[in-house]
Amino acid sequence: MLVSLVTPRCNAEKLNRYYAKMKTEVDPDPEKDAAKLAESYANPTRFDDRRLLPGTDWEFMKPSRKDITGFLVSVVVCFIILALLIWVANIKA
Repeated sequence: MLVSLVTPRCNAEKLNRYYAKMKTEVDPDPEKDAAKLAESYANPTRFDDRRLLPGTDWEFMKPSRKDITGFLVSVVVCFIILALLIWVANIKA
């Protein structure tokens, strides 16, 4: 982060396209997905209302309910895997 303060900025158009693509939710239907992506490319600031720090160059987004649910499910899966590992390790003991 500190290095970014002293290095030159990247091309704003390229960055806008990159972040527009990263913020656009993927749709299983390729046609709908392409339409959403085209809309994001046409208006790269359409997701700015979801930014955690609006008015800055930081691209942190507010977590959605889907983000929080996915995180919690992955934590539960990790604990299940660890419990299975401990169980398997104690079978012979």
